[in-house]
Amino acid sequence: MTKIIISIGFSLLLAGCAGTGQPLSSSEAVIPAEEPTSPYEGRQDALGALLNQAVKALESGELSSASSWLSRAMRVEPTDPAIYYYLAKLRMEQGNVAEARELAGRAMSLAPDQALRDKLNDFLGLSG
Repeated sequence: MTKIIISIGFSLLLAGCAGTGQPLSSSEAVIPAEEPTSPYEGRQDALGALLNQAVKALESGELSSASSWLSRAMRVEPTDPAIYYYLAKLRMEQGNVAEARELAGRAMSLAPDQALRDKLNDFLGLSG
């Protein structure tokens, strides 16, 4: 008798664990949120860490947070052209085209490396 009760209990336990056998639809599937990427990921210096946070915030649409991180970065290194580039992108996202163009021009005047110069040229072409 005990074996029958244990068998029935075990069967009920297994039946409760069984799914429907149907795969999840795309609306039901759990997709992990993708972290924004940053060219400054992994940098250990203060400016790199601040720019990393700013880029992630900007890409996530957290404009207020991005502004805060960029303000801090500017206090650390006020002549880094990347700061002005990301400030220009931020102002563009905020709809301030004139200030965005001015900031991009300031970034160009600070002799950026070729990769940043290319980004700035693309940016100025898009905002004009």
